[in-house]
Amino acid sequence: MVQACLAGLGIALVPTFLIEPELASGQLVRAWNHEVKSASAYYLVRPLSKMAYQPATAFSNWLLGQVREFNASNDGAAG
Repeated sequence: MVQACLAGLGIALVPTFLIEPELASGQLVRAWNHEVKSASAYYLVRPLSKMAYQPATAFSNWLLGQVREFNASNDGAAG
């Protein structure tokens, strides 16, 4: 979805932490100045047969690290 936006094909609703570099560089801009809080949850899933697949494990670890970093930086901003 982000790649489609980078190619000029439209807009996307994505978590900010996933596109921070693109926002900082100006490759992407906010369509409007409003953040949407989601009551939904995100799930990272993969087939049991791929649990030992290193690229999937590396991606999972990276993504979870990004979420933890984002949550930690926002915990201090709330107070």
